[in-house]
Amino acid sequence: MTKRTYTTCARTEELLRDCIRTMMIANQDRLPGEEILAETLHVSRRTLHKALLNLEERGILVRAGRVRRYVREFRNLGRAGRILFLSVGRQYTFQLPAMERLWNMLHPLLLRHGADVRLFLTNPESDPKSIMEQIGNADVILYAGCLSAGRDAVMDALFRSQNEKSVISLIETQTQNFRNMIVLDNYAAGRMAAEYLIASGCRKMLGIWEFCNNQDFSRRAQGFADSLAAHHFGGIESILWVVHGSASGMRETISWALSEGFDGLFLMSDEHISDLLRQPIASGQIPGKTKVVTIDGTQECLRMTPVLPYINHASDKIAEEILEQITLLARGTFRNVRKHLYPTLCKS
Repeated sequence: MTKRTYTTCARTEELLRDCIRTMMIANQDRLPGEEILAETLHVSRRTLHKALLNLEERGILVRAGRVRRYVREFRNLGRAGRILFLSVGRQYTFQLPAMERLWNMLHPLLLRHGADVRLFLTNPESDPKSIMEQIGNADVILYAGCLSAGRDAVMDALFRSQNEKSVISLIETQTQNFRNMIVLDNYAAGRMAAEYLIASGCRKMLGIWEFCNNQDFSRRAQGFADSLAAHHFGGIESILWVVHGSASGMRETISWALSEGFDGLFLMSDEHISDLLRQPIASGQIPGKTKVVTIDGTQECLRMTPVLPYINHASDKIAEEILEQITLLARGTFRNVRKHLYPTLCKS
């Protein structure tokens, strides 16, 4: 096999792995025929056949009959042990809408493939012992953040647990020293928001940052500010900090920004964006030329009028990476991963 053929074959294997992960999300386990796959991946039948054989040898695919190939990648996830999706802070609620969306994607997929997975939402001030008990009983912990006075104790327990169990962090700024981390690149999200507003013709832009314990907002704000500074456009305003922000404070700030003629807004808030913008939209405060971009994991902005662009938390990509990690744990092949995933901008 020539070097070029080998490189093409290896690349085809990577494309097939991506296809397999997509199938997992779509609850499918049988690969399409070779002719369809070759056309989809833009490779020859010979290269595709070799890549398929390699994946069969590695146990990723299993053949039933001459041409029926099934995905074996995510089966028997129960071998990974007890999986805990942990969100600590706001009792009985998710810390962020994106985490709720991620759980709603992961939960049925993990159950379908035999995983023992549970969700634990609590408040450390009211029930500190239960948190430590749940951490102690789990084999794999998907940590979805902590907004509480007891965060240091929870973080210390999670960090020490890495020596005997797998802790996968989903929050960048709280767990930068963890060995396993699969997170959204919040700095890139801020830059993306600024670049979209600039490309849309906005020249007076404002980032509204709800100042709170969520340090991911600071990363977004920094990326937004750096991108604006790099373009040196006149009339661009600096980041606005809403100290101890709340829904009412955010609404007042949005109304002020619109009255001052800002034509580009980047909203960084834990509050539901539809609630923040419902009144300005209903009253016609938002001019047609105004662009509003937000970080939002529930796609609620797509249901609004006018439709507003939002930055997707890349929950589907994060779900794929988590499934990949749990699969390796189920096989007994442990691998530490530190991966930043890039967000995507969803436009109207």
